[in-house]
This record gives sequence, C-alpha cells and structure tokens, in this order.
Amino acid sequence: MVTDTLTPVAGTTWYDADMSSTAAMEIIDAVQRSLSASRGIVYYNGRRNPRKISLHKNLPTAVAASTVGYYVRLIDNTTYTISVRVKAKLTAAFSTPNYTDLTGGLMTDVILYGAVARLVENTEIPRVSQSDVTQGEATVRPGNRIADGAYYRNEFKRLRNRLRETLEAEYPRAVA
Repeated sequence: MVTDTLTPVAGTTWYDADMSSTAAMEIIDAVQRSLSASRGIVYYNGRRNPRKISLHKNLPTAVAASTVGYYVRLIDNTTYTISVRVKAKLTAAFSTPNYTDLTGGLMTDVILYGAVARLVENTEIPRVSQSDVTQGEATVRPGNRIADGAYYRNEFKRLRNRLRETLEAEYPRAVA
C-alpha cells in the first residue's frame, strides 16, 4: 500500500501521481477533511457517491509528468488535501521506504512465491471435453499450470517454514 496526497486546485481534474505510487494497481480509498465540522471527513468513490477518483496509467506527460495520474471529477473543497491509498505492486527490489513492515530477502521471497503460486494455479481452465482444446490454448496442456503452481506452492511453504524458524530464533516468544 502506498499513500498519495493530492492538493486540490479549483478547476483542475487531472493530478499527477507521486513517484512512489507509479506502480499503483488500484485505489483502495480516498478521504479529505471536510469544511463542515458536522461531516468531519469526505469520502471519495463508493456507491452513489458523486465524488469519484480514478487511477489512469500511460497518460501523456502533458497530463501527468509520471504518466500515472488521478482523475478527480468533483472536489469537495480546495482547503484540505486528499489522501489516496492505493494498492502497489510487490517487487523483488527492496528498499526501506517501500515496505516499512517487511524486511528484504526471505520475507519478500515468501510473499512473492505465495502470490505467484496463487496466480498460476488460478489460471488453469477446466475442460469439459477434448474438443475445447481448439479454442486457442493448445500450447498449454491441461494440468501444466496446476503442476507449475504446485512447484511455486511448495517453494512458498518451504520458505515460509524457514522464515518462521528464523523469526523464532531471532525473536523468541515471551514465556509467561
């Protein structure tokens, strides 16, 4: 998760994404402090909400310098900033500000292998009959993705167990 801060400007609908969120996948939520003390917080997006924020990629640099930007249809006020939380890509590259609650190496490998296992296993298409093979997917035999997914699942479990052992050794549980 990455948090972007948008400074609303009257009449502006496109906002450039911060460089930290150019790997954003989708918006989790967006909130802004309200001018009305009784309302407190203004929520963007949501069902039947006229205030919408959408994330767009591959934009021209004239619209968003980082080519990733937000389109804000209706702004509640220009006094307070809008805080936008987005789901960001997990990458193998690790640096301290990216994921403050993760440590590089074994912990990120566990997450990546688990994600790959889940994604590969879920792309297997069940076949009703052998006549389905002619629909453009003859390059991947039925069951191959399940087998590949099983490999990544086993690696995930092996690394997870190794991480558990490492954490238990480094940070033993307190005995009451």
